[in-house]
Amino acid sequence: MDVALHQGYSHYLPHYQLEALKQQNAKYKEELSLSRERSNSENQHIGALCKEMHEEKVLNAQRSPVLMEHF
Repeated sequence: MDVALHQGYSHYLPHYQLEALKQQNAKYKEELSLSRERSNSENQHIGALCKEMHEEKVLNAQRSPVLMEHF
């Protein structure tokens, strides 16, 4: 970049910086999107596990009503 300054092309530097920032922003947006997808998937898995645990709790309560007193 120092070469560009010495050759009188300093007016191009902001454009290159802007392009670099745009590329970095696009990268961050993609990473955020992937992170959201993973989070949604994990939340669905946790929800399914919670539902399964609740169903097991209900089945156990039907088998032995005394167990429900402890929950």
